[in-house]
Amino acid sequence: MLEDLAHSYDHGGDPTELGRLSMQADVAWHLERQQLLRVGLSADARVVDVGCGPGLLSRRIATLVPYGTVTGVDADDDLLEQARLSAKVGGLDHVRFVKAWASEMPLPSCSADFAYARFLLQHVPDPGGVVAEMARVVAPGGRVMLVDTDDSGVAMYPEPDGLAELLEASRQGQARLGGDRHVGRKLGSFLAQAGLQDVEVRVVPFTADLVGPEAWAQICLGFKTRTVHPDVMSAEAVTQTMANVTRCLEAPGAFAQSLVYVAVGTVPEDETVRI
Repeated sequence: MLEDLAHSYDHGGDPTELGRLSMQADVAWHLERQQLLRVGLSADARVVDVGCGPGLLSRRIATLVPYGTVTGVDADDDLLEQARLSAKVGGLDHVRFVKAWASEMPLPSCSADFAYARFLLQHVPDPGGVVAEMARVVAPGGRVMLVDTDDSGVAMYPEPDGLAELLEASRQGQARLGGDRHVGRKLGSFLAQAGLQDVEVRVVPFTADLVGPEAWAQICLGFKTRTVHPDVMSAEAVTQTMANVTRCLEAPGAFAQSLVYVAVGTVPEDETVRI
């Protein structure tokens, strides 16, 4: 199953998807930066960015920890090559990248102060196992932060024809690969099951007013069009639905939102409490 996921979500040779990810990182960074600082990310923190992809977020986090380190973890060779090159060009010598599955990181226990997984858990068949592994590598008193989405929070007005069908077809397509498009509501439970304490979950609205209609459609719906299985919804129907989305977003007073779930937990000081 992990090999299936790797092939299905391999963006190394897909400039369209890499462009979408870059846009996502650009427009969402100020929101993510606020959340990272809110939960106490310090300038000397040792951070693990789990599922780092081409390192778009790793490089941004590095600017917040000038006296610390950032270790990006991903299983895709092409993406890691891009990440290493970009970090080198940017002169970020306190950033490194490691090839590994998120559930089996070759990092010592208690070797980090902060572990972060951004829009990763929706893709993996065992998100609880990934969170437990993140908790393992974080030292007592450190924090684990999860950011993901939940398609129940997608809403548009006026609602375009085909949107509900697209969301359901995407859910089914990702489920066939072991993923979960309703993972956002479950983040707090994953942290609790991993033995973390002081778990909190916040929901942050992400709207077309905030980032612009075109960016919202690409960021919030673009990936969904890639996960649809043709047996559930035809390519022609997907294309028509996206055209309907664009038309509805152009209507005066149109509204569109997705919800981002941010969950944080603290690794107990008492190691006997941890699972």
